[in-house]
Amino acid sequence: MILYTIVPPDQLWAAPVGPSSPVMEIAAGTVRLLVQPLDPRRARIVRLISPNPNDFLRPQFQPGRILEFRVFSHVSLSSPQA
Repeated sequence: MILYTIVPPDQLWAAPVGPSSPVMEIAAGTVRLLVQPLDPRRARIVRLISPNPNDFLRPQFQPGRILEFRVFSHVSLSSPQA
């Protein structure tokens, strides 16, 4: 691979500065999202992973958007006592 650039190689291949925050993968319908958790109920979209090009045009999957998680209560699936 040849790179034609005026940027010095030490800057081009340097490691990222600062600690990187953790990223987790979640499923949203048929797409996968890499998100950066902000707090237990919110996360910021970092990257969209989908084979469908139309998914990249959907504004709800735009990188930088903040997602709100819903909390569901625990539902018992045990059979009723007779």
